[in-house]
Amino acid sequence: TETPNPKTLEEEIREENMKAFSNINPRAAAQETEANEDNNPFFGLFDNRVSLPSYLMDSEVVAAKEGFVLSKETLPKVTNNWKVERDKALIEKRQPNFALKFVYCWTLLKSEYIPERNLGKKIMLELIEKDGYEHIDECIYILAHSCYIGGEKNEARQHCETLLRMRPDSARALQLHSQIRNLQLKDQERNIETASIAGAVVLGVAGLALALAAGGGKRK
Repeated sequence: TETPNPKTLEEEIREENMKAFSNINPRAAAQETEANEDNNPFFGLFDNRVSLPSYLMDSEVVAAKEGFVLSKETLPKVTNNWKVERDKALIEKRQPNFALKFVYCWTLLKSEYIPERNLGKKIMLELIEKDGYEHIDECIYILAHSCYIGGEKNEARQHCETLLRMRPDSARALQLHSQIRNLQLKDQERNIETASIAGAVVLGVAGLALALAAGGGKRK
């Protein structure tokens, strides 16, 4: 018998998302979220929403908002899928299917709520640093992109540079790194310009004060 080829990351994600989307709609997802409040201590705690940065292109804003909807609708399902697999693996004394954990934190990182996104970062770093997940480069890129969408340019750049040290020819990492670097250069230029204006104002005020003081002395 032939040994089946291992699933690609795209196939794993597609398969798990198909499970997550089965028989789900926004209203049902909201009801399920309420039903799972007792089982998930994070539900109901998220009132800090991501403020999409102004540097995002229109297409990136649209994609981010679509991700918000996707996360809201599928998070209860993928959370349950991972918890069931994790607990089953503990009972059977085996490694869990980390593809389910990946989909769980990937969904968290798509959320519009900052605490959920932070939890997704934490879990993604576990996959990279602790679990030995085979698709580490994918994990790092997703972290970088999530930080970029969330306005965390410095952290996004760090993840890009980590990935580029592993995969110097990664086209998407190179592109994202270039975008972030250009944004940071513009920030630096604005900061220099602002500092120059502030310095000129301070000097002008000081000069005016000296002139007034000198004029006052002559009148005496």
